[in-house]
Amino acid sequence: NPTLHIKIAGIEDIKKRGYKKGGLSRLEILQLDNATRSLENSLETVNRFSKIGVKMMAGSDSPWGAYPPGEFVKEILALNRAGLSIYESLLTGTKHAAHSIGKGHVSGILNVGRNADVLIVKGNPLINLSDLSNVKQVYKKGIPQYKKSKGYSGIHTEIK
Repeated sequence: NPTLHIKIAGIEDIKKRGYKKGGLSRLEILQLDNATRSLENSLETVNRFSKIGVKMMAGSDSPWGAYPPGEFVKEILALNRAGLSIYESLLTGTKHAAHSIGKGHVSGILNVGRNADVLIVKGNPLINLSDLSNVKQVYKKGIPQYKKSKGYSGIHTEIK
């Protein structure tokens, strides 16, 4: 659980602050350089670990600092950026995550006898991983929890 997106969110926040002010202070430039190096090191480390067979799981420090709640998909995207394949990146938020918390026997994959926790998206995340952000419906234990209403353009992440 490398929690990569917290670093990406921090970098984006520093850049956004600089844009709003018309430039970055010396301290902010130093912070941006350090954060960028830290992210690059983390991405490389995750890549090396995944290549030797370490199973990754997606997790987040959300909400924390510049990383608001409801952006879990960005952690999966960050793992893909680190070099995991799209398929392996999807496993980090499903099967691997379930196994890491001792729930792999009931959750993490769709199968008879397991919880029917399903996320339905527009598009195909096996082709375009960012399609995970296009949430249409959510089911928990087979019960609808959310359905995107007509005209709604944002991602709704609350579960009933």
